[in-house]
Amino acid sequence: MKIFDSHFHYYGETSPLEFYRTVLAELEVSPQSDIGKVERIFVNAVGGDYLESCRAREFAQVVDDAFFSVGVHPHQADGFLAAPREFDEFRGHEKLVAIGELGLDYY
Repeated sequence: MKIFDSHFHYYGETSPLEFYRTVLAELEVSPQSDIGKVERIFVNAVGGDYLESCRAREFAQVVDDAFFSVGVHPHQADGFLAAPREFDEFRGHEKLVAIGELGLDYY
C-alpha cells in the first residue's frame, strides 16, 4: 500500500531526515486493521506564511518522497498583503505541488 499524507507543518525542530525517519518508524507498528502493510509514504510539507514555506521547501529538497506547498494562513493574511511577491521565488520548483491560501479555521 502507498499513502500520501495530505499535509503537515514542518517547524524545523529536528532535521528533515530525522523527522521523516520518525514518521517511517511509526509505520512499522503492526496495523490494527487488515488494510495491509504500508510500503511507501509520500508527504506534503505546508507553509502557512513565507518563512514556514521556506522550511517546507527545505524539507522537500532533503527528503526524496516529500513535496511542499506554499501559502498564507488566514491568520497571517494581513501581513501577506504587504509583500505578496515574496512567494514568486517558489514558482517552478520541481517539488512544489500547490500555491495559495490554506486553512479553514472556524474557531
